[in-house]
Amino acid sequence: MATVATTRPPPAATTLSPWERFDALPDDTKAELIDGELVYVMPASSAHNRVVGMVYALMLAVAAKQGSGEAFTDQFEMRLGAQRFVPDASFVRSTEHLDRVLPTRIEGPADLVVEVLSPDSVARDRGVKLRDYAAAGVQEYWLLDPETERIEVYARQPDGTFVPLAPDRTSALASQVVPGLRLRPEWLWPGAGRPPDVLAALRAHGIG
Repeated sequence: MATVATTRPPPAATTLSPWERFDALPDDTKAELIDGELVYVMPASSAHNRVVGMVYALMLAVAAKQGSGEAFTDQFEMRLGAQRFVPDASFVRSTEHLDRVLPTRIEGPADLVVEVLSPDSVARDRGVKLRDYAAAGVQEYWLLDPETERIEVYARQPDGTFVPLAPDRTSALASQVVPGLRLRPEWLWPGAGRPPDVLAALRAHGIG
């Protein structure tokens, strides 16, 4: 997720706490609150937007096929204690955790969180988010890197840390949290400047 830390005064009075300042932002403001600092989300590039759209579409299709779960994009907040995150995409399993989904946010960890790396977010996505997502109970964390065209999948361990998962025999990264959900680099980055191959991904999942 492309982000930039702000030094501008917030629209609310400076005497407000960071959480009050965050809650006072206009509804159309895209921002996160991380370690007490307001971080405004920069407009995404077309390449970033295509990757997020592809992952979200695949999550929706798999959820519909499996008959469980709900997917969200970067319009939806995930609140983990004092932290206010807005992941690029997330998934909550209906059989266990849909009570965490409130009208305006996910209160607590989503089961699966996806972040698309950008030059100004890589330190945060690999740092505080990797740490806090695992500690808060996110079961799986996907990092998608358009620069290297790599997919990294991390699974949460009982000690509250993430460990990377290896691709399966088809070179796909398979989710352990969302049954049937898989992702391959060539679906996201088919080459020659082409957009993600949504149809190939759906066909591989037996959809469409």
